[in-house]
Amino acid sequence: MKIFFKIIMYSAVPLVALSWVPVALGYPVYIPGLILGNILILIGATLAFIGYIKMKKAGEKEKE
Repeated sequence: MKIFFKIIMYSAVPLVALSWVPVALGYPVYIPGLILGNILILIGATLAFIGYIKMKKAGEKEKE
């Protein structure tokens, strides 16, 4: 099972690198897509974090 996780860990880095290969080759079409994808991931993570905090506060109010 540990080997399986190591394979996933080490394969993630080449995948990220491969996603930037078209940019290196001179295809500017992929740059906005990659940046937009990164921004959407950040927004999603931020919203999930805010939602988690709100749920935690609501849970504390109910206990009182």
